Amino acid sequence: MMTWDALVSNWTAAQQMARARFRWLEEDALRFVQADMAKFAEHLAATHDLTLAEAREEVENWLMTVARAEARKAA
Repeated sequence: MMTWDALVSNWTAAQQMARARFRWLEEDALRFVQADMAKFAEHLAATHDLTLAEAREEVENWLMTVARAEARKAA
């Protein structure tokens, strides 16, 4: 699984992927939550009508999806 730190090392690309998966994310807020996965999950919960637990699960699933996509690129 990809770590949050690895993801934010290329935050420009990560933001694009995040907005593609989670369409209600606010662009201005993405700059604020970049360094903190917990804050990202809180923002996701607030903007997508999810509980915090659901948002955390979505973030974990998204990280796995990104990791798989990166592995395919590297192969």
